[in-house]
Amino acid sequence: LSCFDFTVREINIDSIQAPEPRSREEFLQYSTSLTLDPNSAHKRLVLSEGDTKATLQVAAQPYPDTPQRFDGWTQVMCQSPLCAQRSYWEVEWRGRGSSMGVAYGALSRKGADARSGLGYNAQSWTLELSDTCCSAMHDNEKRDIPVTYSPRVGIYVDLSAGTLAFYS
Repeated sequence: LSCFDFTVREINIDSIQAPEPRSREEFLQYSTSLTLDPNSAHKRLVLSEGDTKATLQVAAQPYPDTPQRFDGWTQVMCQSPLCAQRSYWEVEWRGRGSSMGVAYGALSRKGADARSGLGYNAQSWTLELSDTCCSAMHDNEKRDIPVTYSPRVGIYVDLSAGTLAFYS
């Protein structure tokens, strides 16, 4: 006969996570719809398609000044923060280049310095794309990424794991 010692402890079922997604189909189970915030849009950005598309214009738009509006960087935030533990969305872009990123809501909106530019501070991350290059940036550290052109980028955030990933 063998003798065993048992310890019983309670496990929070919420702390058990599903494995990281690997295929687009698996990422899509965390899909979230994002709406851009017209009150934060820089005056050279025009929002359309139900505030899900931003287009850069040469002329400034007659938007009212608001505390939320970016006045130095041509950026726009989403209306609502990410609340789910895991979120995934896709961005389609075209033209000479584009930047997309993730930021804390406290990101500064005023001025053209590093405090309000996506990727130039500790409050934000960005992926900068063109038809010839790609780079990721956080806290003013830039890394070139050797990838081929893709007009669609998937963005995945896992809040509990502290993970942000960009996929093409």
